[in-house]
Amino acid sequence: METAEFWRLELQRAGRALDDARDDLSGGRHESASNRAYYASFHAARSLLHRLGAAPKSHRGILTLYGRTVTQPGLAPPETLRDLSRLHSLRQLADYPGPERDITQEEAREAVEMARAFIEEAKRAHRRIGDR
Repeated sequence: METAEFWRLELQRAGRALDDARDDLSGGRHESASNRAYYASFHAARSLLHRLGAAPKSHRGILTLYGRTVTQPGLAPPETLRDLSRLHSLRQLADYPGPERDITQEEAREAVEMARAFIEEAKRAHRRIGDR
């Protein structure tokens, strides 16, 4: 698959995952909403990384490479890395809950909003890349 085709496909996946997260939040499925919100951001981050020639091999690798290749050069604000990290933590809690607590409605709502904002920033970063 060509680079342009892949990064665009990843942005589409991000949008679908965000739609799923919104539906899950509306349905009271907080863990699922948090999971899908993370994956919406994950796919948006992968689209940028792939376009920039970076190939992360793990979820942690996405965080590391995103910081190095997207936020440090100023393609996206540093807050996007913080939000991606927070979404990763919420996804971990949602997917591997302990006996101490579950994802709250407020956390799920926060995750969906962070994912929405992350995707918008990723789209702006793609425009910046295209303007180079």
